[in-house]
Amino acid sequence: MATATKYRDYPNGTDPVIFTIPLSTAAFVRIAEAQQRTDSKGKPRGEAKYNLTFLLDRSVPKVDTVVSQIKAEATRLMNARFPDTDWANARNFYRCFGTQKDLKKVYDGFEGMWWLKAADSNRPVVLGLKGQEVSSEDTDFPHSTDVVCGRVSLYTFDNESIGFNANLISIRTLKIGKRNVGGGGSRRSVEEEMAALRAEEDAAMDQAIANQPAKDPFED
Repeated sequence: MATATKYRDYPNGTDPVIFTIPLSTAAFVRIAEAQQRTDSKGKPRGEAKYNLTFLLDRSVPKVDTVVSQIKAEATRLMNARFPDTDWANARNFYRCFGTQKDLKKVYDGFEGMWWLKAADSNRPVVLGLKGQEVSSEDTDFPHSTDVVCGRVSLYTFDNESIGFNANLISIRTLKIGKRNVGGGGSRRSVEEEMAALRAEEDAAMDQAIANQPAKDPFED
């Protein structure tokens, strides 16, 4: 199975913290094959990557706990990489998560949600409804608007910008959504799927989720 390996710049040689995203809606799913970014002149930029965006509803307690933990870990990593620096207010600061106010355009399904973009040059482990590995030809291969869970880990970077990104380690389809409705799907479909799954949460959703509240390092 493929695993994400780009755990860079971890402070004091510590191991990366892997977070389980317990319940979310997938948006902008590009994991059938790695996507190559290009610059304004069409030249390749960086490595080709598999990527998607998780849309999380913070009104779900377990989801809110994970969001707080991810924020706290991002702050810890940035403070270790850029000590005594006001990195959060740097003009070239980039973060891989936020809310609709952090976007120039509010896409379908993003309103009222917390988003997390994850990517990796290594193919993530992709699982279907029954927890089996699937390919893009299978009907339960993850698509935008599907309800999914997954695993991610953060890392920092310092190039033309400073900030942090999320490695996409794995993703699993929990329920097929209303496909072919654009971006991340409709807000209504998100709420419908959340309500349906709260009564039958998968045991995997409980893994690696602590109950201790984390200090909110961002103004989300």
